[in-house]
Amino acid sequence: MMHDCGLDGGIANLTAGEKKQTLLSPNGKIRIEVCESKSAVEKSSPSILTYEVYHNEKRLLSSSNIGLKLKDTPLKIGKITSINRQRRTEQIDAPFYRTPSFQAHYNVLNLRLSGKAGLGIEFRAYDEGVSYRFYSTTKNELNIENELAEFNFEEDTIDYDDGIKLTLLESDLEAYPGMFLQAAEKTLKGVFAPLPADTDFYPWRMQEYV
Repeated sequence: MMHDCGLDGGIANLTAGEKKQTLLSPNGKIRIEVCESKSAVEKSSPSILTYEVYHNEKRLLSSSNIGLKLKDTPLKIGKITSINRQRRTEQIDAPFYRTPSFQAHYNVLNLRLSGKAGLGIEFRAYDEGVSYRFYSTTKNELNIENELAEFNFEEDTIDYDDGIKLTLLESDLEAYPGMFLQAAEKTLKGVFAPLPADTDFYPWRMQEYV
């Protein structure tokens, strides 16, 4: 799955134990700041991953938590073990768009995470918006029970005074539940259908006509 924050139309203070990674869009106007932090109370607790989004130094998304809950594990993010940055240009076929194809230019921040699940997270910064997605390199089956996706806004609106508007969407879903959004004050939280605890099989129901 990929979660996108599209745009139409100051640096955050770090607490002790936080590590920050920054990603800029190709034109330098959009900035993503990703922070890995540890609990100030429990040093042995899992890392917490948050991100913020800026446009021309104006913060649009405040610190928002993201994470995955795998089966039989707590909701968490492993420690960042490696960081890779790339510039990409992708040719995209678009049979239902106003042109048959177009080029997408974006910068990538790829964070590999610790743990047996082989998890990682990839952030992308385009001139028009940002996106992120989790991935796994393991060849074993992964059971994802839930996902944490927060969108914390600076203001109680997605339409800002300088003409910027935010659009939230997701793409590339395959064998994964779609995201619903639950509203709170200045916040939208992702809600996902959980993994069923059991799967029951029932006999075929047959109808016969004479």
